[in-house]
Amino acid sequence: MTFIPQNIIDEVVARNDIVSVVSDYVQLEKRSGSNLFGLCPFHPEKTPSFSVSPGKNFFYCFGCHEGGNVIKFIQKIENLSFPEAVQFLAKRVGMEIELDESPEARQKQAEYKQMLACLLDAARFYYKSFKSPQGKAAERYLYQRRGLRSQVVTSFGLGYAPEEWSALNQELLSHSYPQELLVKLGLSRRSTQGNYYDFFRDRVMFPIFDHLGTLRAFGGRIMGEGEPKYLNSPDSAVYNKGRYLYALNFARKSRSDHYILCEGYMDTISMYEAGFTNCVAGLGTALTREQARLLSQYTDKVILAYDPDQAGRSAALKAIPHLEREQIECRVLVLPDGYDPDEYIHKYGKERFAALLERALPALDFRLYLAKEEASTAQGSLDVLLYQDLATNILAGEANAVIRELYTDKLARDLRISPASILQVIEQKRRGDKSQPTPTIINQPTQEKFRLNQATMIYLVALLDDNDLVCDPELKPDLEDFQPEVRPLMLQLLEEAENQHLTMPVLLNCLSEQAPKLRLEEALLPYLSRMRKSELRDPAIYARQALTQLKTQRLEAEKNLFLEQLNTTPSPEEQANLLRKLQENSQALNDLKQEV
Repeated sequence: MTFIPQNIIDEVVARNDIVSVVSDYVQLEKRSGSNLFGLCPFHPEKTPSFSVSPGKNFFYCFGCHEGGNVIKFIQKIENLSFPEAVQFLAKRVGMEIELDESPEARQKQAEYKQMLACLLDAARFYYKSFKSPQGKAAERYLYQRRGLRSQVVTSFGLGYAPEEWSALNQELLSHSYPQELLVKLGLSRRSTQGNYYDFFRDRVMFPIFDHLGTLRAFGGRIMGEGEPKYLNSPDSAVYNKGRYLYALNFARKSRSDHYILCEGYMDTISMYEAGFTNCVAGLGTALTREQARLLSQYTDKVILAYDPDQAGRSAALKAIPHLEREQIECRVLVLPDGYDPDEYIHKYGKERFAALLERALPALDFRLYLAKEEASTAQGSLDVLLYQDLATNILAGEANAVIRELYTDKLARDLRISPASILQVIEQKRRGDKSQPTPTIINQPTQEKFRLNQATMIYLVALLDDNDLVCDPELKPDLEDFQPEVRPLMLQLLEEAENQHLTMPVLLNCLSEQAPKLRLEEALLPYLSRMRKSELRDPAIYARQALTQLKTQRLEAEKNLFLEQLNTTPSPEEQANLLRKLQENSQALNDLKQEV
């Protein structure tokens, strides 16, 4: 007997859109709700009774009563066995699978099924704990603080991981699951003393289901202050976070013509609570190409509803190309500063949130919006030259000539410049450099290993304008705040400034010893121009802002490193050490915000 691992079968089904597969054999035209209809290929008929449901990934004929998923369809229409049908569909999407009939393959298949069963028992344990006296704090958090209804909590299967050291581990061992299996699933960890403890403790638990409703993993959130806010199951034989989307099992049942893509579990659940049942979320990483491909099987329109902070905007910019590559029309929700979707809905209500969704910006408009924001001063004035440079960079990266011309007209009205002049600049850039820099990155280095970020460039501009800044201890930077590859250069430049020798030619000469010039002069001039035109002419103000941004970036990078290490730390001792470092890091970030 031939065995195919269940995870391979699941991937084959996920990557073969049933509408696309069936359309190779049946002309699907007539619609009834979200279903498509055609003449049944399995029995003679004149009136279409053969239906395909994209949301359910299922076909059914009301005449002959044949039905099933995409594999069953290929088995029937191509007269293939189950393994042959799986291979047929795998080849259709460029997957290569080898049929394995060995005892080892059978054991892997048995372990795969046991893992799924174990996850279900863990979910039952978390839900039971949530309903017990131990879960009162979790109930208050979800019902009172988050404002969720019990029906929604039950629908999403939310639970509670007790604070006890190994409550889940002992429960699952009592169900005869091997200890090693619990470790593989990330439910338990082994300490340096050889004891096993629960990975999730004192957290609200979010079961993660695939699009068909199979439980694959968990996410856990703390209910108070502290870090990390979220812990997530590691990848395993039954789970790969880059291939699934949170709440897709719910969203695919909605009748909406678009999906809303959120950052996290709570945003998704809050939107669902408010009636937006077409919401999904990534799983702790930036949107992957596989996730975009999965979305394309259910919709051709997506609204990105990420947080309005720098991380959220950066994630949106990274997600857009993946979605566009899958022919998904992409728009971006622009929320007021300080609000994530969950907070906005709770404060202003679902009607106002729906109005914001209606005004979501097309992807290209969003890039230009960020460019304009980047070129705006703290006083609200616009650096026209910088905005023109950023905007024409973006439009030069647009492949469609008609769209380029339409947006050129918009940009011309914005800048009060003739469209012909802007179009000329765009075409020059297309001929010279077809890359498309993002608005938040001014310089595009030719060597990936060497780049100057925006804060570094602003500090250099202030230093060029006034070498005396290095004499003020508060305005002389800590070299640790710069990227490691930039520190030798900065040390050299600070020495030049201390000797009152730092000028643009000296800067470029120093840089040439470290790396190619990277057209640095062209990149720095807009900043220099903006500072000199500003009402706040004092370069010390710019230096202080840049140093604050550099220190914040370093602390945020350290925080992310600690969180990553926390997810892979084997011992409680190392966990405690990392948690202490995280607390110190959070305090330093808070102190920095208060100074600002």
